[in-house]
Amino acid sequence: MLRRAIEGKSVFLVLDDVWRANVWVNLFRTPLSSAMAIRRILITTRDRKIANQMGVVQIHNVNLLCEDGGWELLCRSASLQWKKDIRDLRDIGIRIVRKCHDLPLAIKTMGGVLMTKEKRRGEWEKVLDNGAWTINKLPKELEGALYLSYEDLPSHLK
Repeated sequence: MLRRAIEGKSVFLVLDDVWRANVWVNLFRTPLSSAMAIRRILITTRDRKIANQMGVVQIHNVNLLCEDGGWELLCRSASLQWKKDIRDLRDIGIRIVRKCHDLPLAIKTMGGVLMTKEKRRGEWEKVLDNGAWTINKLPKELEGALYLSYEDLPSHLK
């Protein structure tokens, strides 16, 4: 069915946040490899081995953010707009960025959590001191910043 839909067409396919190579092998390789006239496939993954298993030709590594870049992303993601808030929360924000290991996804996720909090030092310190940063019995993808985002959800959404 997929093969017929794309046969002879130019296709740009995005497979985002791939955790297992079998997504490509089992679902897409056969119909796509023989059906498309021109194809471009963009795959994002956290694991270089998965990219290699999928036969990726060109790998582009995304660098970690520098401290100032991480702070800027956190400010935007947390909707910090007032200079006073930015100045007053910078030291705590930088520590949060460091706890996110300068990873853009984790920083952006934490910004989403902080956006729901009051723009006060005490509120941000509660997030910084939350024990969820050190939980290690979770699946890898739920560690640290992402788990804090989950924990902040209302109980009916968990």
